[in-house]
Amino acid sequence: MKFSPAYWSIVVLVLYHFALGTCPAHPPMAKSDKARTNRQLAAFIRSRLTHFSVDGQWQGDPDLKPNRSLEPLALSHALLASGDTKAISQANAYLSNANDLEWHRATFILLRYKALLTEKSRQNIRLILDRIAPEYLKPSWDFVGTNDNFPAMATAGCALYGEISGKKEYIQKAYERLLRFKAQLERSGVNSEYSSQAYCFLQIEPMAMLAEFTANAKLKTLALQVEERFWFDVLGHYYLPAHKMAAPYSRAYAWDMRGAGLTYSMLESVIPQLVPFQYLDDYFGSSEEWIKCRNAACYGITYHCPQYLVDELVNRKYLYSFIATADGSPGSDELDLAMHGLTMQTRTANEDDGVTEYGSWQTRIETYMTPKYALSSSLIPFHSGAQTENFLLVYPRKTVGQPQRNTATVFSRLVVNDQFTLKTPSHGYGDYGVVFDEMGRRMAIQEKNTVMVIYKPKPFLNKGLTSLRTCVFIPHSDWMTGPNPLDEVWIGDEKLAQKTGVSSRAEPVFVKDGNVYMAYIPLIGETMGGQPPVTVEEKEGYTILSFYNYRGPAIDLARRDLQNKGNGFICEVASSDEYPSFEAFRKVMLASIVHDEYRTYVHYRSNMVRNTKYERKGLSIEHEYSPGSEGIRFSAVNGQYLAKPRLKVSGGASSKIPLNTPELR
Repeated sequence: MKFSPAYWSIVVLVLYHFALGTCPAHPPMAKSDKARTNRQLAAFIRSRLTHFSVDGQWQGDPDLKPNRSLEPLALSHALLASGDTKAISQANAYLSNANDLEWHRATFILLRYKALLTEKSRQNIRLILDRIAPEYLKPSWDFVGTNDNFPAMATAGCALYGEISGKKEYIQKAYERLLRFKAQLERSGVNSEYSSQAYCFLQIEPMAMLAEFTANAKLKTLALQVEERFWFDVLGHYYLPAHKMAAPYSRAYAWDMRGAGLTYSMLESVIPQLVPFQYLDDYFGSSEEWIKCRNAACYGITYHCPQYLVDELVNRKYLYSFIATADGSPGSDELDLAMHGLTMQTRTANEDDGVTEYGSWQTRIETYMTPKYALSSSLIPFHSGAQTENFLLVYPRKTVGQPQRNTATVFSRLVVNDQFTLKTPSHGYGDYGVVFDEMGRRMAIQEKNTVMVIYKPKPFLNKGLTSLRTCVFIPHSDWMTGPNPLDEVWIGDEKLAQKTGVSSRAEPVFVKDGNVYMAYIPLIGETMGGQPPVTVEEKEGYTILSFYNYRGPAIDLARRDLQNKGNGFICEVASSDEYPSFEAFRKVMLASIVHDEYRTYVHYRSNMVRNTKYERKGLSIEHEYSPGSEGIRFSAVNGQYLAKPRLKVSGGASSKIPLNTPELR
């Protein structure tokens, strides 16, 4: 029997893929809206067609001049994705003259847009990739339990560079790294850099790039599985009533706390019917140019979000909860390092340098959603705690205008010496970093619509203290640019006529915002005088609730002593669905009982513990830990250990996701 050349071609192709590893069928994908994507890109490039000179030099706004390749490369990606002739010329002007390029995006551009690149651009990109490639084989780019976005980008870059160069060791390195990440996802419900509007974006992007262009079937399968797990985290925390993720963001930035998110363009690509349309220049602030560019680049990537995750979101029933575990590695504060004359690069592992170390961690995250609000927490803060939101409340408001801009995102900070905002250069990212700097270490114990938030000050802030307080920030309308929309604010039994006031006692603060009811019950470990312990003020577009330990002349404390000046609050959230009136809600909360004390015994060798217990009708939460070491003795709900399931999510999506059961080896 004779076989045609076409038959043998098919046989060879099948054997080739068999040798690489069989790629199991992937579930049907969510579909993008190409017309919407084209509309966004056409509007975006319109004012960005003259940023680069013919020799690739920046000639745009001097204040936005990039100081690294990441941002102009993202802009070039968006320009190429638009298909516009002038935009493509601009991209080539930069790419043909660049001296350095971001690893994973450069490899992707060379593969996806090869036909749009000039020969000079192709040669320059390849020259740069060949030069920097050995760096990305180093162990510092492996998945190690923190900053997962870096190894995700390095992994994609290695895989795609292997395709470009034919160097198999890069493809092998990518596969080894993803196997390590696979192990993390098999033991935990979410990864180390979990549930972040910013960093889920930075991890989905390289996985999608890798999956699109790798020819290795096993690597493609694994990349698709990892991407699917990220989409499960993102859509599992997407709160449709507020049009944003509601989660205990492992890492967050100014725009996240305002209400915007880096995931906007990605979400447009997979759930366009559920994301209210806004042009990027309207969605982000005028000073956030590079965030717009990185969002625009998303329109030039094919994502692989399974349709079943979209269907679960569309058909989600409230009440809804997402509970999971995550783990991560140790860290220290950059400010603490700087105070000791050190940086991440100059510090060594074997010297007594006085820098505070925050240990490796395993946490429990929870998000509880109702039709009116979503409350989130993480038991342990991510990394140093400087950029994490392990207490977060999100709810929509009944006002007119853009739906996203009428979302309230409530968060907390421990504030030292009234230092609210970070003072750093913008570099095209608006208020760079976190708008309100976190000076404390925060634990959060949640049971549905109740969270106990426990704070301790960071020990290196013990000199020159003039104020010490915990603040809760409730935004005003229209992303803090509009009036104060709160209907009622009370301290204890007193209604505040002007929605601001003070109390000489540590009394609860009650807030009514539409049909959402909030109670914030202070947990002030010790008051040291100089200021009424509870204040409510308006500042910088927020209503700020403050629970003071101290305000007065500058004082110095021993580091151990400062750690025992803890603070915090109980947050209770409800709505008109749960209580017949705001008054009924307040009555229940006023009857609650709080015990909060520090104690030590000779058997503890004079080490201090903090025991905090909260009781109200139908609920008891108790937490005891050592502020010095942050070791937790117990967290209990209704007298039983706080449940820490690996993954427990409402609906059926968690039974379908990959990498959810460790393989027997």
